[in-house]
This record gives sequence, structure tokens and C-alpha cells, in this order.
Amino acid sequence: MRDGRAYAIWHHFFHSPFNVVAVQAMAKWFHPQEFADVDPEATWRDFMTRFQPFRSEGAYWTGTR
Repeated sequence: MRDGRAYAIWHHFFHSPFNVVAVQAMAKWFHPQEFADVDPEATWRDFMTRFQPFRSEGAYWTGTR
């Protein structure tokens, strides 16, 4: 918080096969230049389309920079 940054992630990502989305989001937060081409939103949409019978709505991670 001292640097004006705060991040939050949905706690169910850590105990599910979808945790790769959390890893992608954190990679972008902590190393934005190195992971500029990583898109956790696209990964999440792809997972939801391919593996879930319902639509995903809402925010599952957020951050300030």
C-alpha cells in the first residue's frame, strides 16, 4: 500500500484447476513488462467456454497500479 498498489483475487482460484488464471494475473501485476502478452481475462473466458456449463459474471481479480 505504501507504493499505491493493492491487489485482490478470488480465493477459490487457489484450490481449483483455474489457478493458472490467478498466476497469470499475479505475473502481470508483479512483472508487467515481462508478461505484457499474457491475458488472464482471455484465459478465463476460454476456460469458462470450454469447461463450464454456465456463464461467468463478476470480478474475480482486481488491482491498482
